[in-house]
Amino acid sequence: MDFKKLDHIKKEDMAVAPTVRRGSYTMSIVNTPRNGRRTKFSKALLEALGNPKSFQFAIDGDYLIIAETIPDATERVDFSAESAPNIAYNTPFVLITTDKFDLDFSERTSICFRDIVVERQDYEGDEIVYAKINMRAISAKK
Repeated sequence: MDFKKLDHIKKEDMAVAPTVRRGSYTMSIVNTPRNGRRTKFSKALLEALGNPKSFQFAIDGDYLIIAETIPDATERVDFSAESAPNIAYNTPFVLITTDKFDLDFSERTSICFRDIVVERQDYEGDEIVYAKINMRAISAKK
């Protein structure tokens, strides 16, 4: 092998963002009195949503809908400071989703959701990008 003829990679060429693969959209909920209550979104999911500083949510059957803005939604959840821009420390949001989807944290501290689809929809001339999270894709209370 003649190493002098190889196309060498320079350090600046390695600064390319990682490829987003199927299944890279995740959301996890931590719900314990001792470890706190928070929601963490994968960076790939937040990028797909436009890197919002806060989000609104709605429920559609077995799905949790998350978007920067949802028409007619009134509640807004803020993400943490710049040190953790993909984490929302919001006890009411965690408690609402736990209750509405009957999530069981009795033997675990967190639940990770991976069945997530990002969709776009035109609403009165504006494009809304939202995540549709299947909240039944895990074991829930019986």
